[in-house]
Amino acid sequence: MDELETGLRHRLKRVVKQISEQHRQLVPLREELRRALEDGGASGEALARLDHYRGAIEAHFELEVEVFFPAIHGLHPEWSRELGALEGEHVGLRQQLEALRAGLEDGDGGDPRRALEAFVAQLGEHEGREERLVSRLAGPAPGGS
Repeated sequence: MDELETGLRHRLKRVVKQISEQHRQLVPLREELRRALEDGGASGEALARLDHYRGAIEAHFELEVEVFFPAIHGLHPEWSRELGALEGEHVGLRQQLEALRAGLEDGDGGDPRRALEAFVAQLGEHEGREERLVSRLAGPAPGGS
């Protein structure tokens, strides 16, 4: 294993821990948003909770795009299609959150709780694909035992 690959593996190991921690931190933020939507729907509290949640999602996506995906690509360029698909999903997920916010602001977005649940389901599928990718990385290093 050359020095570059060793460095990428160390970087990736740190980033996987950060991403796992971010996934855990998103859960209470999402629950706070759910409670705010149940309590008041379009209230200022719900908008504030949504903005906080969106900020955490953006930080998560940024870490993936800036560090996680490039490190994986450096080790496994043959996975570029999967990485590109994951990155592309960020656009749709952002659009869902933007639509939820717009619906809360103008009151025309239907049931915001349903919109949040649709987002959560999509995000869960996205995270599942990321986790499967990480589990593939945990296999033996090329040329290793």
